[in-house]
Amino acid sequence: MAAGLRLLLWTTALLLLLLLLRASCEPEPPFEALYAAGLEAHARADFAGAVRGLERALSAERRLREKRAGCGRRCRREEPLEAGRDPLPLAGAFLRRARCLRACLGPEDAAAAAAPAGQEVRADFQRRLPYSYLQRAYIQVPPRFCPGALFPPRASGCLWVSPPT
Repeated sequence: MAAGLRLLLWTTALLLLLLLLRASCEPEPPFEALYAAGLEAHARADFAGAVRGLERALSAERRLREKRAGCGRRCRREEPLEAGRDPLPLAGAFLRRARCLRACLGPEDAAAAAAPAGQEVRADFQRRLPYSYLQRAYIQVPPRFCPGALFPPRASGCLWVSPPT
């Protein structure tokens, strides 16, 4: 009986571990989709959902930007562009660098780089509009939600003013 119970416990533990590994391996949605979900939650006045969506969008965009920059630096070192008289070697160098960037970024990020965010979303991120929505959502969310938030109140400049009732 004890051996059967032990086997059941080990099987359950392994299944949970496999589920956790599978969940951690699933690619995160692109930051454009996370941003759209955060804006949609903000429009529905689901401010806790807006905070989650906007924080995830900002994190995903930052990670993609940092990864692109790191891959660009690495590929510049590994595949320098030498300009010569003949344009064909230069074209070959461009192709080698593009191959290096695709290999460095990986399949998910390479797909995101191939289909960049829409002009409107890029303009929103350049104007730092997601931070404005995030701050408005922080003000609406009760303080008990935000201690585990990605951006703590002091870092986001959030003032804990309760909304007028």
